[in-house]
Amino acid sequence: MFFKEFFENQIAVRITVSIVIVLVTILVWFIVSRSLKAYRIKKNDGNPIIKVSSTKSVILDTIKVGIFTFIILVILEINGVNVTSLLAGLGVAGAVVGLALQDFLKDIIMGTHILMDSFFEIGDLVEFRGEQGVVEEFNLRTTKLRSIDDDDIITICNRNIDQISKKSNQIYIHIPLPYELKAAEADEAIREMVDRVGDSETIKEAEYLGTTDFESSYVDYLVLVEASKPELWKRSRREFLRIVQDVLLEKNISVPFDQIDVHMK
Repeated sequence: MFFKEFFENQIAVRITVSIVIVLVTILVWFIVSRSLKAYRIKKNDGNPIIKVSSTKSVILDTIKVGIFTFIILVILEINGVNVTSLLAGLGVAGAVVGLALQDFLKDIIMGTHILMDSFFEIGDLVEFRGEQGVVEEFNLRTTKLRSIDDDDIITICNRNIDQISKKSNQIYIHIPLPYELKAAEADEAIREMVDRVGDSETIKEAEYLGTTDFESSYVDYLVLVEASKPELWKRSRREFLRIVQDVLLEKNISVPFDQIDVHMK
């Protein structure tokens, strides 16, 4: 008797079916998300701290929005709303709203460009208005950076992509040595600096590139240092400069400075 009365009540049936659809959708999405996370962990040798790439992140967000939009339309149709007329009305309203949301649409368009051109990925080191940071999160509207100086989170609207430059984790370090120092002695000192990098946790490797210029007061030598992680860029630079300082002190080599010779008659 109860079930007969229940199924004869159209409102109750519609509400129940709507709730069931929502619960099933949430359950399926939960299972899929957990499965994808388990797959990533297994693929990365059991490491649970894994960030999804920019492309995959946006694809997952798009799929999620698409699924839940479709479910909302289905629920509206079940509850007697004419979805076709609704979409037509939304099309007109969308044109009006679009004019009011120009910046928002610019962010979406530029976010799509970033995604299609692979301008940067999560984990890359970039610079924005003089601030260097690692890309922590990316979607079609915004990009979030974690500053390598103080770990602050910087949120950037994607329409400002022209102000973002992708940085390398390689650092070119110039070492000024006096003209009085023989080239062989300079090479020996710099190679010792490079050899000491082997014990560093922040520096992946260093390469001696040779002489780059003859300045007014010194010979300029160049070393290429590569940080072990993008966020360790500045720390790697400071550590190698300390190695340079120690080696020069041990070998009693002074760093030259600009001098002016004045000739008096």
